[in-house]
Amino acid sequence: MAMFLPDYEYETTTLITAVNQYEFLTSGRVDKKLGWKTLFKQASDKEDTEKLPDLTEGEQVQATINLHEGMTQPPKLFTEGQLINLMKTCGKVVEDQEDVEILKTVEGIGTEATRADVIDKLKHHEYIKVVKNIVNITDKGQLLCQAVTGTLLSSPEMTAKWEKTLKNISQQTMTFTGFIEGIHKYITHQIDVVDGELQKNNVSSVLEKPKKKTHMVSVRSVKNRRLLNVKLK
Repeated sequence: MAMFLPDYEYETTTLITAVNQYEFLTSGRVDKKLGWKTLFKQASDKEDTEKLPDLTEGEQVQATINLHEGMTQPPKLFTEGQLINLMKTCGKVVEDQEDVEILKTVEGIGTEATRADVIDKLKHHEYIKVVKNIVNITDKGQLLCQAVTGTLLSSPEMTAKWEKTLKNISQQTMTFTGFIEGIHKYITHQIDVVDGELQKNNVSSVLEKPKKKTHMVSVRSVKNRRLLNVKLK
């Protein structure tokens, strides 16, 4: 019988209720025409989607506010497998739509062959440790995160920007030499910034200074996607 009844019509609505200087956000659904749903009213009543009353903009309503006390919970820690999947789908946390599409195309940070190796290097340098298959950040790792927070180094956008640059190189609108020189300048600057942040946090007891100030950067080749090591002196 449902196939002979009219379509079910509804509007998905975001409702902002202003009470003095506070605003409360409510998302839900407003039924317009039940149509074939009149046959399934009992099942419809059990749906989780909140249904909102039919209101008009600027309408005044009576508000009842209850205050509940509680404690926030930290996000659950990742397993190594979940961390690898997050690297692959990191475009979900990027706002720029062009960067989102690029990260979707290249499947996020790293490749299937290199993501696990990235995590192994983080463990080797004691930025993270794995306890009962759960990834925990170390004190050393937290200090490094604090030092790069707010920079391009801490964002998946860096991968997207590099991919755009590599595409420009393949289209000969930019030279590979210019790309490497840009990386050299950027990383040299960031090393000084991070160095200053680490010194400001007095981390001598946590981090050992390297014997030689040499830095390696891995750059993916445009044609065959190989990794090239570039030494910065």
